[in-house]
Amino acid sequence: MNVRLHRLRLDGLIGAAFILVMLSGLTLLGWSSHGWNALHHLSSAVLLLGVLVHVPQHWKWIQQVLHLGPKPPKVRRHLWIDGTLLLLFLLVLASAEQSDRGGSALLLHAASGLAMAALVTAHLVVHRTWIVSTWGLYRNRTSDTQIPVWTGRKPSLFGD
Repeated sequence: MNVRLHRLRLDGLIGAAFILVMLSGLTLLGWSSHGWNALHHLSSAVLLLGVLVHVPQHWKWIQQVLHLGPKPPKVRRHLWIDGTLLLLFLLVLASAEQSDRGGSALLLHAASGLAMAALVTAHLVVHRTWIVSTWGLYRNRTSDTQIPVWTGRKPSLFGD
């Protein structure tokens, strides 16, 4: 299978899990229910597993970006968004167990989750060109015409 299509499917799974986590989490803030709680925990587990597969796929990029030296503004923006996203993800994970008890732990968990949602949106905006071009490849591959899509751009080490 094409690596780009594999990554697109994985990213779609992560995205769907994230949406379920957010929706079930926002619902849990309103009332307690075993069904919503189970959905929140299950979708959180799928999200965590998806991220554990997603991050190593970009390990080469991570290593190159973490090398010392000046970085172009685009790379600094990626690094800031992705680094903060990782820290928020870890904060959400760390506060998850305590959030069931309510109080400040629940507030920290919910605030971290909402901040994560904002940064996931920024992450998607930063990578919109890759998403659109890969989705075009996928759509053309599954259509009757089977026409390959060429974006005219050379793949960038730092994505788009």
